[in-house]
Amino acid sequence: MFAVRDFPSEARWVYLACALMMSTLTGCPEEQATTAVVREPVPILPVQPTAPPNPNSIEINVGELVKTDDCQSQLLTFSGERPSVLMVKSYLDAQQETLPSAMLQAHVSAREPASLVGTTVKAEVYLMTADPASSSPGDDGSLAGVTWHTPPGELADVKITAVDGQRLTGEIVSGELVNTSTQKRHPLKGRFTGPLQ
Repeated sequence: MFAVRDFPSEARWVYLACALMMSTLTGCPEEQATTAVVREPVPILPVQPTAPPNPNSIEINVGELVKTDDCQSQLLTFSGERPSVLMVKSYLDAQQETLPSAMLQAHVSAREPASLVGTTVKAEVYLMTADPASSSPGDDGSLAGVTWHTPPGELADVKITAVDGQRLTGEIVSGELVNTSTQKRHPLKGRFTGPLQ
């Protein structure tokens, strides 16, 4: 093999340049070699529509705000001189009842829902909230929770603020609820809105 000194002086620079070029091309570390990266296309998933929040609810404040998942109202009328009964409940029937659960019941003279607007009625109020100490239903399958109600012989003031078509809205203006377990009383405030059956 020829040594660099065997080349004529004018050819030595050409040889050295070629040798340097070859070492650059073949001497790259393997980890520095570039490779083409093929990316898988990311599928675009359709946006799933979400259900709008339920506007029907009963809200009652007993030291903390309790809000039910639904609100259904009924004005029950009877023949003769018997008063009508206004019922506001967080469920349509007992099979659909979930916690928290609430019910208002008032005897009224009105025969039509529209006649209730602007009036303040006396109502019994019941509330059941989840019991942190118990997550299982009762032995008979009924809901188990903390029960609150207006004290015996006492009623809450409930104002009917609107009847818009088949929708009833109102406020619990004043009253008290008593915890049946601790007998602790708490001032009662709240509001409700939902369809009128």
